[in-house]
Amino acid sequence: MPDEYISREAALRAVQKQRGANRSPAQNAMLDRICCDIKNMPAADVAEVVRCKDCKHLVNATINANGFLICDISDMEIAPDDFCSRGVTE
Repeated sequence: MPDEYISREAALRAVQKQRGANRSPAQNAMLDRICCDIKNMPAADVAEVVRCKDCKHLVNATINANGFLICDISDMEIAPDDFCSRGVTE
């Protein structure tokens, strides 16, 4: 099964939301240990993907003789859900 990546802060918020007066001290202590474990987990080396359809370079794309979009940056045929390391949204 491939890894799925989540925000550390979102995971901590989800666990902390379970703490409260209706929990026993032991349950709250366990939730605190879970938060500590999440904080100590190594961060994944991931980067946000910018799809061609959302990339600022798409405005300069041309259409080749076969009807495919050609990226002005990579000179490659692209589809809306494609992405590359040069994708930016700004």
